Amino acid sequence: MGAAKEWYDKGVAFGNLGKLQEAIACYNRVLEINPRDAGAWSNKGNALNKLGKLQEAVDCYDRALEINPRYAVTWSNKGVALYNLGKIQEAVDCYDRALEINPRFEKAWNNKGNALGDLGKYQEAVDCYDRALEINPRLEEAWNNKGVALDDLGKYQEAVDCYDRALEINPRLEEAWSSKGTALAELGKPQEEIGCFDRALEINPRDAEAWYNKGASLVNLGKIQEAIVCYDRALEINTRYAEAWNNKGIALGKLGNLQEAIDCFDRALEINPRYAEAWNNKGIALGKLSKYQEAIDAYKNFIKFAPPEYTGYVVEVKNLIKLIEAQLGKRNIWD
Repeated sequence: MGAAKEWYDKGVAFGNLGKLQEAIACYNRVLEINPRDAGAWSNKGNALNKLGKLQEAVDCYDRALEINPRYAVTWSNKGVALYNLGKIQEAVDCYDRALEINPRFEKAWNNKGNALGDLGKYQEAVDCYDRALEINPRLEEAWNNKGVALDDLGKYQEAVDCYDRALEINPRLEEAWSSKGTALAELGKPQEEIGCFDRALEINPRDAEAWYNKGASLVNLGKIQEAIVCYDRALEINTRYAEAWNNKGIALGKLGNLQEAIDCFDRALEINPRYAEAWNNKGIALGKLSKYQEAIDAYKNFIKFAPPEYTGYVVEVKNLIKLIEAQLGKRNIWD
C-alpha cells in the first residue's frame, strides 16, 4: 500500500495547490491499487465538486459512503454538491446524517441553515446558525448567513448586528458589507447603506449586485444620474442582469427619457420574458408617450405574469385598462 499512499499524498498536495485535474489523476491511481479507499473516493469527489462536476462528485461521495457510512465530512460534502444541484431537501438529509455522526460539526450546521433558508424555513435556519456559533463563535460565514435569514424574517436591526459580528472577524467580508447595506436600506438609513456598498466595492469592484444596490439607494436620495452610472457599472459586469436594466429604465423615466426607459425595459424582458415588474413599468412609460394600445398590451403581460403578492395592484391595472379602453371607445375585455 506504500504506492497508494504516495499517490494519495500527491493528490492532497495538488488539491491544495488548486491543480484539481492532477489531483483527480492521483486519486484514480490510488483507486486502481485499492478500490475501497474511502478517503480517495471522498477527495476525488471534492475535486470534482470544485470543478463544477456535481453529479460526478455525488457519485464519488456515494462510493466513499458505501465503504464508510460514518464519514461525517463526506455526508456534508455530498450535501453541498446536492445543494448546488438544486436538490435542497436531499442536501438537508445529508447534513442531518453528518450531524448524527458529529453533532459538533459547525460547517454542517451552517450548511443546513443555508438549505433551510432556501426552503423558506428562516427561523429553523437561524436555529442552525446559532448551533454553529455555539460551537465556533468566530465562524464568520455563520454570522453573515444568520443575518441573511433574519433579513428574510424582517428583523433588520438584528440582521445588521449579525453582519457587524461577521465584519469584526473579517473586515474584508464583501458579502457582509453588501448585505448590511441592504438591511440598512430597509431601516431607512440611506447614507449608511451607501457607505456599506462602497466598502463592498472597495473589496470587489466587480460586484454587480453591490453596484445595483448602490444605484437603488441613490434613487431613494433623488440622485438619479448617479444611480444610472451605478446601474451601468452593474451592466458592464453582467449584461444579463435583468433587474439592473429594469431599474435603469425606472431612473431614466424619472428624468423624462421615456423611450430610453422603454429600451431598458425591453432589454430586461429579453432576458426574462416573465418579468412582471418590467412589463408594468413599460406600460407606464408607453402610456406617458400616449402609445395606449402598446401600453395595454404591456399591462396585460404584467397581469399574466404577476406573482400572488401583486394581487391588489393587478386589480388596479385591470381598472386602468378598462379606463384606457373606454377612452379609446373599445369593448372592455374584462367584463
